Amino acid sequence: MIDKINKRRNIKSKPVKTSRTRKPQDLTVEEWQIALRREYGRAQDFSLKNLGKEPFFSEFSITNAANRHTYRVVIRGKQPDLIFVPARTLP
Repeated sequence: MIDKINKRRNIKSKPVKTSRTRKPQDLTVEEWQIALRREYGRAQDFSLKNLGKEPFFSEFSITNAANRHTYRVVIRGKQPDLIFVPARTLP
């Protein structure tokens, strides 16, 4: 009923936030961590600079505007294990 009222009023429901302290029963630990990281990434103000020649599968410099930390990210493929993030930040 509430959804019908919201549709008439053009009100969008708030997206469901993933709990940081309790793993949802319908998610594996890996899926839970991916969901948490996606939510965190969407909430942050990042600037992105492509350091390589390819438009997507390349090396990037990512800077968090809030704390000015810069990270190097290398994307080699679509699977999460093909994304390399060194532990050390860039100077």
